[in-house]
Amino acid sequence: MIDQFLKRQAYIDPESPINVMSKLNYYWIMSEGFKLKRKPSNPEKIINFIGRIKGLKVSVGLFTYECDFVMLEDITSAID
Repeated sequence: MIDQFLKRQAYIDPESPINVMSKLNYYWIMSEGFKLKRKPSNPEKIINFIGRIKGLKVSVGLFTYECDFVMLEDITSAID
């Protein structure tokens, strides 16, 4: 639940498949918009924004939450 998360900065771990951010960070990203970040070795490749997921159902124990996610970085190479 994003409403109950009170941490002031985003938890971004390149080794983790899920990155958590506060509601304030989320709204800042949504209001400022995404600025494309290009890879220095290959300027044609955009490296920070991957896509959006709306209405993803996440099960935690006996509860199911519907969440919206924004993928900012491709970490598929870190997942076995």
